[in-house]
Amino acid sequence: MAMNVHIATTTSDQLLKEWESLWNTSQMATMMNSPYWFQAAFHAFKPKAIRIICIYEEDQLRAVAPFFQEKHYGVPLYVTPLHDLGDKSSILCDFNNTPLTKLLILKIRELENVWLTGLSKIEFDSVQIAVPHARMIATDLNAYITIFEGIYGDFPKPMKAKVINRSKRSSQPLHVEHNEDNHTNWLPTIFEIDQNSVKQKKGRSIFGRKEVRVFFQNLYRLAPKRILISLLFFGEIPISYTLGFVCNNIYQGSQKAFLPGYEYYCPGSLLLLNVLELMHNKGSPEFDMGKGYDSFKSGFTKKTRPLYTVAFTKNNWTCNYLHKISLLRQTLYAFVEHHHTLYGAYKNLKNKIL
Repeated sequence: MAMNVHIATTTSDQLLKEWESLWNTSQMATMMNSPYWFQAAFHAFKPKAIRIICIYEEDQLRAVAPFFQEKHYGVPLYVTPLHDLGDKSSILCDFNNTPLTKLLILKIRELENVWLTGLSKIEFDSVQIAVPHARMIATDLNAYITIFEGIYGDFPKPMKAKVINRSKRSSQPLHVEHNEDNHTNWLPTIFEIDQNSVKQKKGRSIFGRKEVRVFFQNLYRLAPKRILISLLFFGEIPISYTLGFVCNNIYQGSQKAFLPGYEYYCPGSLLLLNVLELMHNKGSPEFDMGKGYDSFKSGFTKKTRPLYTVAFTKNNWTCNYLHKISLLRQTLYAFVEHHHTLYGAYKNLKNKIL
């Protein structure tokens, strides 16, 4: 069947409706390639320009690849919308359909300077088939738990018993609530927890920027049933939260934090154990812990997948520059994240400037 390409520079109700229909039926659906993510990011960050590559087959939308135009390392690029917060790519496509995928990748390349992030192995392989000499950077790891092989992944039974026993010795009852139970918008609560959290003191809070808070508020307004917020209460006081997205019955972790002073109860582990049980009861096959592989995640699982970044540029100099600066950033980040005072000062200064 003949395939037609349309590159949109603005959105329309019709395009968003077609995109939503494709997303709702796709096995490749994640929050990052949804129309909700794109709209929420667009209205919060107001990019200079957008490009949405759409491929149709007999007037039926089959693939979407949205991009924001912004400067990245000083170079004007088309990038994955809100790529710093997104763990996956923004491409929505059946990657088992080789002709469709190849056409989409070639059209993405025609945008010239493009920074494709969060690519899975199957997505990256598709890029290499379409553009054999594409420049690739292995940028991160994606940790996950195969729930049907064990609800709690590799979390040690003695450690689980320790966490549960400590919670029972609490001076106030510890209990977990999920927003799907009461349909409450807990975003203001998690913003407050985050800004006073252990995570914030280490410089890792993301909600210090107004635009990020607006983005999540927009996202919750557009797709409330896809966002799962879980709170751990110490009596009536919320002391820890997790925020994740549920697509195709798979939970994808996004943000988490807890208040200082409650470390004895292992609030992060206790809350995650409860969310794992919730998703197991829903018949979820997998629990995606999101981008990054730290000591907390490694305590729950030894399973990881690589995430890739690909740069398409109009000249080799730009490609080499982006590749080297990205590797330098990874090296510096690996250094400062182990020096919490330095990293915290850097992030607080960055948030004030931006």
